Amino acid sequence: MCKEQPNYYAILPAEVRYNPNLTGNEKLLYAEITALTYVKGECWASNGYFARLYCVSKQTISNYIRHLRDEGLIGVVVERNEQKQVTKRIITVSKAFNIPSQKTDIYPIVENLEENTTSENITSKNKKKERKKKDEILVAIPESLASIEGFEDEYKAHLRARKTVATDRAQELEMNILAKRPNDALELLRESILRGWVGLKWEWFDNTNTKNNTAPSGNPFLGA
Repeated sequence: MCKEQPNYYAILPAEVRYNPNLTGNEKLLYAEITALTYVKGECWASNGYFARLYCVSKQTISNYIRHLRDEGLIGVVVERNEQKQVTKRIITVSKAFNIPSQKTDIYPIVENLEENTTSENITSKNKKKERKKKDEILVAIPESLASIEGFEDEYKAHLRARKTVATDRAQELEMNILAKRPNDALELLRESILRGWVGLKWEWFDNTNTKNNTAPSGNPFLGA
C-alpha cells in the first residue's frame, strides 16, 4: 500500500497547470510541495517520502524535482554535515501564494497578486493575521523539550497546522504529552502535521508506526 495521504491544502497555479512541458504527476508533486511549504514555511520531505506517498520510485521523484527546478518553479538547497553526507534538503516554491485557513473548504484559493483589491484579497489578509496568532506558544516549554534542537520551530509548525487555535490550556496538555517521551517528541509533531491529526496522542503515533508500508518507521523527511 502507499503512504497515508495528508489532508491539507495545496496550490496549483495557472503557470503550472497549463505548462505544456510538465507531466500531470510533476504538477501534482508541485502542489504537494506548496502544501508542505504552507505548513512548515519550507518543504524538506525526502524523495523516499514522496515516493511512498505517490507509489512511485525515488528515482522518478528525483526526475520530477529536477524538471520542476529546471522550469524555474522551485529551488533546491542541500545541507551536508562535516562528512559531506546530506542531512537536509530544502525545496522552496519560486512564487508566494495566499492559502486559505484550513477551517473552511469553501474559501477559494487565490494567487497573491498586487493588483487584486477585491474583498477576497481583504479576507486573505485577515486570515494571514489569524495564522500569525496560531503559532504563538502561550506556555512554558518543559526543560526536557526545550533542550531538543528545533523543538520550538516544530511545535509552532504544529500549531499552524491545527484546524483550531490552541488555547493555553490545550498547549499545556500537549506539552505534558510530549514531555512523556521527549526522544520521540519531534516525530510525533511531524506525524500530526502530515496526517492532519486534531491533537497529539502517543497511541495514534504507536499505531501508525506499527502498520507495515502504510506508515514507515523513522523520519520521513531524512534519508531514504
